Amino acid sequence: MRKAVSVLLWLLLILSTAWCAAETPAQPDRQILFDESRIIACDKTQMTIQPRIERLTEDAPENTKLVWQSSNPAVATVNSLGRVSTLTPGGTRITAQAKDNPEITGSYELYVVWAVEELIPAEPEITLVLDLSGTRDETDLFYVVRPSDAWTGGVHWSTSNAAVAAVDGTGHVQAVAPGNAVVTVEAVMPRGSTRSPKAMFRIHVQREAEKLTLSEDTVALKRGGTALLQAKIEPEDATGVELVWTSSDPAVAQVTNGRIRAVGSGSCRIGCASADGKLSAACNVTVTWPVHDVKLSGRGATMSPGEQLQLKATVHPFDADNPNVIWSSSNAQIASVDEKGTVTAGLGGDCVITCAPEDGIGTAAQFSVHVLSFSVAREEWIVDTPAGIMIPIQWHSFEPIPLELKPSSACFRAVWDANSNIRIQPLTAGVGVLTIRSTDSRRDRIELKIRIEDSAVTDPEDYPRMTYEGLLKNEPETGTKGKILGKVLQRIEQSEAVILLVGTAGEDWGEENFWVEYAPGDPVTKASKGDLVIVCGFYQGVYTYESASGEEISVPALKARQIIVR
Repeated sequence: MRKAVSVLLWLLLILSTAWCAAETPAQPDRQILFDESRIIACDKTQMTIQPRIERLTEDAPENTKLVWQSSNPAVATVNSLGRVSTLTPGGTRITAQAKDNPEITGSYELYVVWAVEELIPAEPEITLVLDLSGTRDETDLFYVVRPSDAWTGGVHWSTSNAAVAAVDGTGHVQAVAPGNAVVTVEAVMPRGSTRSPKAMFRIHVQREAEKLTLSEDTVALKRGGTALLQAKIEPEDATGVELVWTSSDPAVAQVTNGRIRAVGSGSCRIGCASADGKLSAACNVTVTWPVHDVKLSGRGATMSPGEQLQLKATVHPFDADNPNVIWSSSNAQIASVDEKGTVTAGLGGDCVITCAPEDGIGTAAQFSVHVLSFSVAREEWIVDTPAGIMIPIQWHSFEPIPLELKPSSACFRAVWDANSNIRIQPLTAGVGVLTIRSTDSRRDRIELKIRIEDSAVTDPEDYPRMTYEGLLKNEPETGTKGKILGKVLQRIEQSEAVILLVGTAGEDWGEENFWVEYAPGDPVTKASKGDLVIVCGFYQGVYTYESASGEEISVPALKARQIIVR
């Protein structure tokens, strides 16, 4: 009995175990796992998310072929290789299923969104100020997302120079030190996006200025001149101060960025101020138009004592504020000059006449004056007697200086007499030049024209008297020497000859006329109409001429050798 019960219980146990085995599902031998359970991607893109196949038992297959599907193909589709193509914003679930066991699956959620196309800074340029107390300026940076309904997964903030401007994760920026920095905000983009939208903010950190000064307090310029004023701002690291330059009288001086240009004579005030009007400084400017230089009507002259010379001064520019000049002499005993530029020679020597601008600014002009240490009464002398002439020397130095005589012609001889005067001794008729010059360093020099007349070398007694009546009775040969006494009735000057009609008889010397001729360059004393003359010369035969009434008149002719005016 007991044995039968035991067998029955054993059979019930076997049946119970078999029933339980039939009711309990088999455990999977592998699993499909994705690293991400939730993925955000932009529309119109493709991507492949491959899972990991993890074997749970040793007899699990090493390779598993997957079957893919999308829960919402209108949002995204997936092909047999697991490549996903996003179509339009929305949500779907992408599932991978083991082909040999549909119970083995893995999946991830896919959200398709519109991506950010650009970030636009609300204020691209921002200026922050560090004031004199050291307070740091700060502000929040704002931007606009385009398109407005784009998905934003957050942004990243960064600064190009944290030593100038610091920024936190919310876009709050704070000034640190003077300078420039760029703060950038960059959007976090969904998977599949090729864009990287950014917005940049240019941050200018300035230190507040405390004081403004100029490099010059006063400036003096000539018209047309320029000068540069330097503006100094304190403290030195103060930045961002915009300066405004002004002139109180642009007709006198104009200014551009500190560069002064003188326009016209006068005075004005050049101002420099900050654009906000908190700081200012000024410079007094005086503009003049002085004489640049003076020109004289020559460089120098040699003068005789007592001689005067008028100098003319020309100032440049002609429209100078003060065109007046001042005259002076380096030695007034040698040559003095008055306020009008008239030079008067005094003692022999050298000096310099200076003409300077009265305003004392421009370049002066100088004129060299050499005053002769000796002189003579005139420059031309005529010797008409065999005894010659004496030319007195006038000395204008404290003592005589050594002189030498240099005749240029053999028609006379020049010698010194006992009283240091010059004796001219005639030798032949003619014209020459006598040069008198000093042999010392002064090199004084005078040239005299000496004319030796025929009378100085010809004795009238050597010429026999000719009469009109005697020539008619016994005509001599041509070239016969003779002289006549009469009155000049007419004088005719031609290019090649001088002709005198000389009457030798009658109550008014109007009868028995002679034709007297000589060349213009012959050393013959000049006789005028009406002069009583003695003519010494050579008979030239009979000359026929036509009178004013048309009558032909024949008269004896003489070639004059000497004419003595009585």
